[in-house]
Amino acid sequence: MAQQDLLLLPTRQLLEQFGAGNPTPGSGSAAALSGLLACKLGQTVCSISLRKSELQSEWRTLEFLRTQLTDSFEPALAEYFQKDSELFDQLISLRRLRDQETDPIKKRRYRDDALAKQRDSTEAALDIAKFCIALANANLQVFQVGWKSVRGDSGAAISCALSGVSASLFAAYLNLKDFRESEWLRRTKQNADDLFAEFRETQNRLVTLAFGLQEEAEQTLASNQLSLPLDDQN
Repeated sequence: MAQQDLLLLPTRQLLEQFGAGNPTPGSGSAAALSGLLACKLGQTVCSISLRKSELQSEWRTLEFLRTQLTDSFEPALAEYFQKDSELFDQLISLRRLRDQETDPIKKRRYRDDALAKQRDSTEAALDIAKFCIALANANLQVFQVGWKSVRGDSGAAISCALSGVSASLFAAYLNLKDFRESEWLRRTKQNADDLFAEFRETQNRLVTLAFGLQEEAEQTLASNQLSLPLDDQN
């Protein structure tokens, strides 16, 4: 399955693959897919906003953001969407060979090869998290400068990007449990911790935006209620 181009599968078939009870596609690919959805939602907000003459002062910023989403984030996450699945398929194969092998020397070799592949998988997960953090920040800017009537889409874009970060961190932290103390482990754990801190900070910014829209809704509802005739306020 991992040798297929997953993005070319029909949507329902791809979803079935995620729910088929197989190791792949798994959490890393799901994280990248969340990021890809964030790219597309952000692109839509930029495109709609660029058609609004009222936002002409923001067009240059919006063009820059749309180009980032289209030419930088999307291709990278599409690559990792496939790469994560292939890496984990290779890891599972090595683990099976390790478990089936009876010769101690060959078994140790398969174990070492599996751990090396697991390092690759962990680093790929953290790469996805880095892209998704940057993507969330780009979409935070889209939220601020884009057309106000489509903030639902830009809010969803930020949310999807942050989902990609958290899913990647779940995978990375779980993988790190299998490694002995080493410079690579210390460095990689610190990398994950730094991303987790940035995730929490960005998540707080998203919550603040959601509270802002909540207040707008409450103010609008209160204003509408006051403007209604008395007979219509029941």
